[in-house]
Amino acid sequence: MATLLKISTGPNHNADPQNEWNVTAKKSFRVIITAYDVYGNVDTSYNKIVNIYADDGKGNYPYQIGSAQALNGQATVWCNPLTIIYGTNPFRYIIARDIDGLQSLPIRIAVYFYVYGSIEFHTNCDGTLSYGAQTACVPNGLPPNSIFVALPATGLCNKSIYISTSSTGTFKKSQILDVGPWRTNDPYWNTGNYGIYRADIDISDGLATQLGIPYGCNGSTPWGGAYVLWRFS
Repeated sequence: MATLLKISTGPNHNADPQNEWNVTAKKSFRVIITAYDVYGNVDTSYNKIVNIYADDGKGNYPYQIGSAQALNGQATVWCNPLTIIYGTNPFRYIIARDIDGLQSLPIRIAVYFYVYGSIEFHTNCDGTLSYGAQTACVPNGLPPNSIFVALPATGLCNKSIYISTSSTGTFKKSQILDVGPWRTNDPYWNTGNYGIYRADIDISDGLATQLGIPYGCNGSTPWGGAYVLWRFS
């Protein structure tokens, strides 16, 4: 008789710098469920329906995101996507619960956002200063080749994120030192409403160089940018 359920998300979806289980927002993901007996062995007689629930940020698990019939003590569930996080906490939590109420311990999952990033220049292509003059977080501006990002909400100055151009690439840690692009009250990581505007994160030219994102000027017109994965650290 099963006395314990354990869950995992299987292989990490992104090469997380802290080796956290993780998913990308708005993308379905796999959860693996295993039932164990009192001796710690897989209970091959366990064949029950198991549901997966996601948290509400308050320690409750009201959101059913997947369900599967276990067979011989195991099940794989393709879950509905997680679309948001709560505040700037990068983690969501999920549990498994079978039809008789047997419940797993929660596991935490880091949530990444896949968005288009535009380039924030120290000096604009017309020769005027951009972040060299000031940012929302640094009124006196920053030196050339500074490493930072901007997100479109206030109250985030000096918080950190991890960012990469590839799910298998190296994630860089960077501070938030500006507000943007183009808007100041759009915390899409809490609403799920992103991809509406041309870009959802600004990447400084110095960070773009580190990430291998090409950019430059065509006369007085700037160019450059790339899709990136990011999460709060």
